[in-house]
Amino acid sequence: MWSGTTPLADIHIGATVFTQGIAFNPDDLNPNANKQSQTRSASGKGKHFGIVLEKTATGIIVAGTATFNGSTTIVGQVKTQSEPFWIPVVPATKEGGITHDPVSRSAGDATKHKWINIRTKHTIPGTAFKLTPEAYPASVVATIKTALGM
Repeated sequence: MWSGTTPLADIHIGATVFTQGIAFNPDDLNPNANKQSQTRSASGKGKHFGIVLEKTATGIIVAGTATFNGSTTIVGQVKTQSEPFWIPVVPATKEGGITHDPVSRSAGDATKHKWINIRTKHTIPGTAFKLTPEAYPASVVATIKTALGM
């Protein structure tokens, strides 16, 4: 994992952070996950990856992401009605009820299947965050913000 934290002033738009405070809609959770994991994910008490969409004077606004424990497909990982609320990240593909085309990272593990949740944006207060090596280009951030109505 990554050590230390990065000050808010040094966090850039499109960066990925590992943080608490990302609360997923219950429909967006894997119905096969254990109950404790579902409860933490729905409450925002579990730690998740989030793509920084905006910075504020007191924190960041992020979109949560999920790998569904290394799954290569989203079908069966969330309720069917939830599929339109996800954007696939290459190598993940547009499948099932997903309506958005896949997007690419600008840095990070390009072999990992990942999906970006576009049901809810999350405001995470703080002055420093655990930054990861993964990042997304401005065009992907714009796509996410548009999907979230920002």
